[in-house]
Amino acid sequence: MSTTATNNLAQVILGRRLLYSVDQSGSIAFNQGDLLYFQSGTDTYATPIASDTNATYLIGVAMNSSNLALYTNALTGSANNNYESKVLVGSGDVFNFTGVAGQTYTTHLLSVYYSTDAQHVTAASASHVIGYVYNPLLLTLSGAITIPVLVVAQVPVVGAV
Repeated sequence: MSTTATNNLAQVILGRRLLYSVDQSGSIAFNQGDLLYFQSGTDTYATPIASDTNATYLIGVAMNSSNLALYTNALTGSANNNYESKVLVGSGDVFNFTGVAGQTYTTHLLSVYYSTDAQHVTAASASHVIGYVYNPLLLTLSGAITIPVLVVAQVPVVGAV
C-alpha cells in the first residue's frame, strides 16, 4: 500500500456508514482514509481505488484499516496481521485528501477526481467524480496540500454486504 492510515474525517454532513466485507487473505489490503470501491457482481470485497474507472463504483472512505499488524515474526521478518471481517465505509461527509501541486481548489463544490492513489485527488477532469471541494469560505487552496472533499458514493447502495 502506498497510503498511510489516517483519520481524515473533517466534518460530518450526512454521516452515512455501511459495512462491507474485507479480504482476510491479505491480497486486498487498505488503510484507514483510503477511497474504496465495490463492484456488485464482480467484487467480493471492498477494494482501494486504483484508477478513474474504479471510481464508477465508489462506496466511500475506509473508516478503519483492513488489518492490524500485531507483531513482526523475528525469524521471518514478516508481519503477522489480523484482518478485519468487515470495514465501516463513510460517505456524504467531508474528508481530507491531498491535492496536486500546481492546481487550485478555491471554488466551493469544485469536482475532484482520482489522482495517484486512494488518498489523493485532482481537479483535472476525468470521467468519474470522487466528490466536491468543501470550501464555503472560498479560501485559497493551492498545490499538494490538504483539500477538504465532500465524498459522494457513486453507486446506489441499498444495504451492507
